[in-house]
Amino acid sequence: GHIDVVQLLLEHCADANHKNKYLVTPLCYACKQGHAAVVKLLLERGTEVQGDDDDVSPGGSSDGDKFHEGDVVDVRYQGGEEYCPAKISRAHGDETYDVEFDYLDNETGVAARLIRKLLRSPLAIARRKGHAEIVEVLEEHSPLHAAAKTGDIDAMARLLDGGAEVDAKKNSVTPLFVACQNDHVDAARLLLEKGA
Repeated sequence: GHIDVVQLLLEHCADANHKNKYLVTPLCYACKQGHAAVVKLLLERGTEVQGDDDDVSPGGSSDGDKFHEGDVVDVRYQGGEEYCPAKISRAHGDETYDVEFDYLDNETGVAARLIRKLLRSPLAIARRKGHAEIVEVLEEHSPLHAAAKTGDIDAMARLLDGGAEVDAKKNSVTPLFVACQNDHVDAARLLLEKGA
């Protein structure tokens, strides 16, 4: 939640899209902790927003499978209330697991009911944590608009190739308008080539 520190890091070329070994980004951490100002700053700086996860109840993945060695999960550390990211190091077969944490003591024999899928989508994380303001910000956010604002042609191409709507409107404004407003000629050219 230290917005001044986040701003300073971004100004000195910190990678706002960096993923740790659990594939969790700074945006995900800000969503989990309820730091709306940091979420807004990261989005303004063009941070990529991963697609929405299905929220999964504790004790297994969405397809009903048990967890497997190497799975990245959320675990209630020492049976407490707070979930922490971890990796399954061993499955015992009786719906208990050994788990490895980064900065906490590893645990053995953790019951499946204390384990859930690790969400990687900022929107799913904010929903799960009950951070309504962040959910609203993310639901209004358009990755194509954000990429057009920063002139990130590679991100725009990936989004458009992935099915993003070239003329999607956010507050009655199209990505083409955003690119032109910010003097990103190449971005505007790409949007026109894609049918804007």
